[in-house]
Amino acid sequence: MRTAARLAVIGGATLGLLGSAGVAGAAYAPRLVVQATGSQTKITLSQAVTDDPTAKITIYVPLGYTIDLSQPPRTGIGTSSGRINATDLAPPSGLNIDFGGGIQSVAVAEAPPSAALCSPGAHQAIWVVSPSAAGVSLEPIPIIVDRITSGPEAAFASAKLQVCLRPPDLPPGTPGRSPQGARFLNATFTILGAFTVVGQSAARWTALFTPYRPGFGSVNAADTVESQSIPRASGGVSLHGQLVRRGTGWFARLTGSVADAGAAARVQLLAGSSVLASITTAPSGGFTKTVPIKRTTVFRATATVPESDVTSQGCAPMLAACSSVTAAGFTAESAKVTVKVKPVKKKRRR
Repeated sequence: MRTAARLAVIGGATLGLLGSAGVAGAAYAPRLVVQATGSQTKITLSQAVTDDPTAKITIYVPLGYTIDLSQPPRTGIGTSSGRINATDLAPPSGLNIDFGGGIQSVAVAEAPPSAALCSPGAHQAIWVVSPSAAGVSLEPIPIIVDRITSGPEAAFASAKLQVCLRPPDLPPGTPGRSPQGARFLNATFTILGAFTVVGQSAARWTALFTPYRPGFGSVNAADTVESQSIPRASGGVSLHGQLVRRGTGWFARLTGSVADAGAAARVQLLAGSSVLASITTAPSGGFTKTVPIKRTTVFRATATVPESDVTSQGCAPMLAACSSVTAAGFTAESAKVTVKVKPVKKKRRR
């Protein structure tokens, strides 16, 4: 409970918000990872604790998605989870704290004042993340959401989300400082129903990350970097089974492939709920495994494809220095396959 006690000192604040607006150096290399399936979108933002602190994040939803921002106020539209580092709680390296909470829509007129500071002007929707950690409520985080229908951004995006953060590395007591020197490390927003992928779109999501000048609390727009993510929502796993006999025993030869893996995937072969084998696919995505069976058996396969770094492909479009490009991981399950064991015919006695 020591963490809870320390968080109680923070009161209602941790992820404080503040409005503001060449290749990135080693001091700033944040990442975006997006997984999109149907009407569920999982957006993960992360940076190293040694990176410059982030001032603002702008996330662009690519073309190929339908946008629904009609949710009434106080409608739950998703969940959040993540981690911050609070320097003041365990100086000088800080204390890592995990948080979680819901995401709700609010009336634009009822948005927290920090939303207007982050992006002045009229907006189509405001979502509020209400995080908590160890039973302590933390400061709400506004997310500003707008459709994009005109201007240069309309060439590659259908909507954008904006989030701003307070500087964590100013002296304690400085106005506008993030409470307890809390620094963003990672956050995952799982959004339900707002963005729906049309068909099997694998269009790239784009995020612009703008840092603060370390120790000054002023926005360093010149060092804004771009990170992109390819959802890879179309991946699947196929499975085929064939009965083979070896000596006096029956075996099932199981073959299949993982689509759109982009890298070696981990496949589990199951009979019912029992795991028979765990194998790694070939670079092509294919796999083969022969297992002994005594009776007719129903098999299935599950595949786990890890997130991969494809920064060598470069960012497209190039809006700022390209920090990273990721291909999101995914999991998939095959259809069930039945391998029938043929009964052994007994020889008739004469």
